Amino acid sequence: MFNLRDTPCPYDNWVATARKSCNDPDRYHCLNDEFSRPGWICADPIWVEADWCPKYNTTTKKITEVKCYGSNCPTSIYLSSRSHLYEDCRSEVKTSTKFPFSSTQSPNNGSASVSIGVLLGLIFGILGLLLVTFSFIFYYRRKKKSKSESRDPEERKAMLDISESDNKTALGRSCRALRTERFVVITGIQGAGKTFLAERLYEKCIDCEKVWIRQLNQFPEEYDQHGRISYFLDDLFYELQSEEEVKEVKNKIDTLYERTVVKGNGQIILTITSLIWRRHESLFNERKYQNFIDLDQLCSEDREDILKFHMNLNNIVLGSKKSDDSPCSVVMKHKDYDRFSKESNQDFDSHVKIGIGIASSIALFCQYRNRYFVTERFSRTPLSFLHYYWKDVIEVNWTGATVILTLIAIQKEELDVNRVDQMCLTKIREMENIHNVEGFSSEELEELEKKRIIEKTDDDKYRFLVSTDKKVLLRMILQKHPELEEFCDPEMLRRRVYRPESLPGDIKGDYVKTFVFKK
Repeated sequence: MFNLRDTPCPYDNWVATARKSCNDPDRYHCLNDEFSRPGWICADPIWVEADWCPKYNTTTKKITEVKCYGSNCPTSIYLSSRSHLYEDCRSEVKTSTKFPFSSTQSPNNGSASVSIGVLLGLIFGILGLLLVTFSFIFYYRRKKKSKSESRDPEERKAMLDISESDNKTALGRSCRALRTERFVVITGIQGAGKTFLAERLYEKCIDCEKVWIRQLNQFPEEYDQHGRISYFLDDLFYELQSEEEVKEVKNKIDTLYERTVVKGNGQIILTITSLIWRRHESLFNERKYQNFIDLDQLCSEDREDILKFHMNLNNIVLGSKKSDDSPCSVVMKHKDYDRFSKESNQDFDSHVKIGIGIASSIALFCQYRNRYFVTERFSRTPLSFLHYYWKDVIEVNWTGATVILTLIAIQKEELDVNRVDQMCLTKIREMENIHNVEGFSSEELEELEKKRIIEKTDDDKYRFLVSTDKKVLLRMILQKHPELEEFCDPEMLRRRVYRPESLPGDIKGDYVKTFVFKK
């Protein structure tokens, strides 16, 4: 049912309104009808051509298209539910009730019959031309649709193991997006949970080969167009990346898409940081990139799932302890729970200024809540909290645990305690005047794991449980000991170190605290 509105569509509060209005927010539309009246409806989106806007036809009860006029019209094919992203599709639909010719305009009654004849001829000629044009468009779209559906849809569904009814959570929407297009983009600022969601999709993929790609040199040179392969493209884009580097990565992705999705039976899951996604919006205006999941706007169900997961992981109970709770458990107040679990109406700039996504904020809050008293300020400025915490750690007398964390922070990958760079270790001992640290005791590693600061991987290496800890600690270490830069991975330095003139303008607020300033 098309619900008329007395006010314009909620462009400033779109995500929250969509979730309240429709069970599946991806079906929410707010657009004009043929009488230029705004209204909303929950309906399956249609594909709209470039330079056209969707409108609702109250007679046919369907979403149709109308020509877009202006400088901010869509430049490529897109889903009708995304029309609010284009400014000229937000304006009123312009319809004309005037017919271009009228017999009453004839100044000569004697020529009325001639004018009427000419007019009728023009009318039938135009109608015939329109009929041919619409027939061609209908044929083209049917052909295009049949081509995209030529492969068995049941075969595509078999590659994912998830309930069909989950249409609201990020995981459920990602799976549905993969089933329809076999290509999905996961966007979000740092710490939004992009890699975590990709890993959950990795677990859900069944009966197919799974390939994880984090570097350009890991892209395949040869493509199996008949194989059922799921490609997970993670962390290929980063905030300090130049436009030329972004284009290079995108070209690799486009080639992989053409050869494994369009011409093959594969599927692609791609993660992109929101800053790159928005900074280079014109590069990602192709149809496949519009099939995206925005983790900067999580629904309450997602937030609660994340919160409960980390509460359980860190032995945290809500409200008060019960008789069957562990004596070591920590209590979380209801107001803290509500603050993290309720949906937020913050705009993107607010997310950037906070500098960290809600997923990592929750993980860090639970992690530190398990060890220390965490003030309410943490939920507002988590990176400032981390900044001061790690600064205190490296300013006091260093222990074996401090050395372990330093070595993990300055490496791009995980730390293998059996293959430590001895020159780096010697340098750290000299700078901090450490004489009692020769190796890494299992007790120290176990204690760091118990505190949920680091975790042990399947191949017996160690990494930070939350990557934001690593980024902030790296900043603190290189500010105190810039000499350690020579032991850092070059790729990591390219991603985390900046000079004043090279910092993009969209990195602001606390977001800057995860990068290393170099004079």
